[in-house]
Amino acid sequence: MDNEHQESRLKQHAKSLARQQGKKIGKKLIKKGAKIVARAALSGIKALIAFLVSLGGPFLLGAVAVLLAIFGIYLAITLMFTTDSSILEDGPEKELYEYIQQQSDATVDMSKPEQIPYKVPAELIVSALQIYDSTKHGKSEKAVVKLIAQKLKPTFVYYDKKGNIETIITSCTTKDGKKNCTTSTQNTPFELNLLEKVEAWDRIQIATFEKTITDWAHANNESTSPDKKGNITVTSTDVKSRATTYSSTDDIKIDYSYYDRILSDAPFDYKENDKKTVEALYQATGNTIQYSEWLNGDSLVAGGFDNVGGFNSDVNVTPGASVPAEYMKYYLAGQTKFGVDWYYLAAIHKVETQFSTIDIMVSSVGAVGHMQFMPCTWLGWNYQGCGGLGNLSSGKEILTNVAFIKQYGGYGVDADGDGKADPWNMADAIMSAAKYLAANGFKNNIDKAVRRYNHSDIYVADVKRYAAQYKAEATYTGSGVGDKLIASGPGNVPMKPTTGTVRSSYTVRDMGDGAQFHYGIDIANSLSTPIVAVTDGVVTVARGGCAVYGYYGSTCGGGWGNYLWVKHNIEGTTYELVYAHLQSYAVSPGQPVKKGQVIGKMGSSGSSTGPHLHVETHKGARISNQNVLNPMLVLPLGK
Repeated sequence: MDNEHQESRLKQHAKSLARQQGKKIGKKLIKKGAKIVARAALSGIKALIAFLVSLGGPFLLGAVAVLLAIFGIYLAITLMFTTDSSILEDGPEKELYEYIQQQSDATVDMSKPEQIPYKVPAELIVSALQIYDSTKHGKSEKAVVKLIAQKLKPTFVYYDKKGNIETIITSCTTKDGKKNCTTSTQNTPFELNLLEKVEAWDRIQIATFEKTITDWAHANNESTSPDKKGNITVTSTDVKSRATTYSSTDDIKIDYSYYDRILSDAPFDYKENDKKTVEALYQATGNTIQYSEWLNGDSLVAGGFDNVGGFNSDVNVTPGASVPAEYMKYYLAGQTKFGVDWYYLAAIHKVETQFSTIDIMVSSVGAVGHMQFMPCTWLGWNYQGCGGLGNLSSGKEILTNVAFIKQYGGYGVDADGDGKADPWNMADAIMSAAKYLAANGFKNNIDKAVRRYNHSDIYVADVKRYAAQYKAEATYTGSGVGDKLIASGPGNVPMKPTTGTVRSSYTVRDMGDGAQFHYGIDIANSLSTPIVAVTDGVVTVARGGCAVYGYYGSTCGGGWGNYLWVKHNIEGTTYELVYAHLQSYAVSPGQPVKKGQVIGKMGSSGSSTGPHLHVETHKGARISNQNVLNPMLVLPLGK
């Protein structure tokens, strides 16, 4: 079909679309849509470019104006129903907006916090809705919304196991120099319903479980009491407990097979360009989607709650004096794209070329560039001119040719978009190193992946030593700081449970309904800020089922909303900590946790006026407020 015919068909589609969408939102579209598009201009432009480029150059020459009109209508409507409901007046539009949110929530069991991260986003539902001609199929908009949500909803597979908590209680009474002791043993069983597999629209996650017996945790209490004659009786109780439970290891794979299959089949029958349009619209709402990269076979990195291999965008990393700061943007880009920790990329850069200070950067065996790739590894060993250790016997001029690298299966990457994959270009070289390490299993076996880079045990030891040094020297700031980033002390010296500002102290306060004692500390930050275990411990209680946003006076979760109790050994003493008002949590009762492990996300559930963590410390165990202490005396919370 020639461009003229393509353009004619597009114009007809544009007119039909304008009539169809005009019925949806009426004359208010222009003002409201323009207002929202202005708010999201950058993401919208980026999405528009991605959409247009995906359709191919020759086609664009005859149809740019029409495509812009179509995409503009799509974009305005998508942003209207996903950006800010406050601009929607009461009526059909607002009713549809609220229905979309309800159907998004209905794709998971909202009473199970572990499912919530996988719910189908409302923004994706709206984006997919734009391509579906509801009038043609005789369906209402609500019917289509529900259809999309239910078709794309994730599937969950659970694994039932049993664990138990073994407790040994030794009670001793000393009177008149005589000591009598009794010992009892208790076994408290509990059941675990563990999430084993998730297939969501953008990923597949599979957990493997291993039976684990935790270390013994100790708690000691001693009291004295005199009798009428002044004789002293000393009573001491030693409680020792450990849990037999299961630990899990998650394998997360970004995979759009589910998304691709559902939208390709009836009743949607979306073509590839339709699915790329959905991708562009979803991206314009400020969300991340990597469907086009997945189609091209690129290596993808999981983000979100697990944050595998990539820092939250709200985290700022400042290297120590050992790492040139100007290279950090390249290391972090490699980490975000391929899941290879930035400090390992920096360490390899150091070992290979002393941070690019070696003249000409060509080794004695022929490795080239900032990160010292053998030419055939860069270009691809399927190239007929490759031989020996990996040198090119001919055709060196093709080394930077992106098309040839793809054809011959090489690791060279055009990271800066200049049309060449050049081992002497800093951005290309570091991104290619990240790609190579990821392809060699960095996520599962760092030593093996690094050894493939140089085939030397000494090399592996040097890289790991520098990586540990660079990680320790760096500082991390921002609301996205998580389990790998919050500064911690050695051993069972506690660390901060999260980042943020102390808003309410351990003291009497009046929230408008009379003076009451506040038995914890409130640390405020943004929604979804990671919450970590302050030391090694065992989860004793997990309570969910509350809405992410509660209100002051809510009784959900006893006012705590979603919360955890965890028993910790803090510098030789057992404490039971309360972590409350969570958005969600990622652990189960009886599960051992490690110091710095992410156990939940900051929320505003229960009786709350905004996102924060309420943390309490109870010596030994939480028995109402009998053993409660000021968290400032136990945890490094600052002033």
